[in-house]
Amino acid sequence: MLVSDSWLVTPSLYSAYYWYAIREYGTTEDFLKVLRKEKTPPTESMLSGIEFEDKIRAVCEGRYTAAQDSDVEEIANLVKDGFWQERIKKELDGNLLYGIADVITPYMIYDIKFSSKYDFGKYDYSIQHLLYMYCTGIPHFKYLISDGKEVYIEEHSWSDTSLDTLKSRIFEMLSFILGFKEFKEAFESNWRVKNEKK
Repeated sequence: MLVSDSWLVTPSLYSAYYWYAIREYGTTEDFLKVLRKEKTPPTESMLSGIEFEDKIRAVCEGRYTAAQDSDVEEIANLVKDGFWQERIKKELDGNLLYGIADVITPYMIYDIKFSSKYDFGKYDYSIQHLLYMYCTGIPHFKYLISDGKEVYIEEHSWSDTSLDTLKSRIFEMLSFILGFKEFKEAFESNWRVKNEKK
């Protein structure tokens, strides 16, 4: 049973919090736009990522031949037997964790990313892998990252400390958001579970 103050928690919400509150990147207004769920036009990097993922899916479905895109072909070979864009959700400490996984197989969750630069452990900070593994019960997760030339694989597995890490990161995020009047008001208006259309 979800409690009265039950919040929707997503990887994108946590990412916005992390970059604003911990890395001190971006403006207060940008963070408020996330809390208000304001629609913003996709950036060039976002559009590149969508196009890249669409090519991979098209290869998997036999609609595209990636003869000139070795990175597309390489990732397509890894994810070809999976289910695409699976919605996942599960309760944790009264909050509803929610996400859309790029590709899921019975033994692995894949997230496809396109980035101009990749450094080892780039996504360690994220709760995406933790949240998806918790929601699905699948204990292995791989970020598949391309810079347009090379494919990098960042792998995470569920461990004895994963649940505590997930809980603490969510707690820290909620404490920060609810600790500031302007953030709290925007968050309460848009991220309560009862306000979500299911």
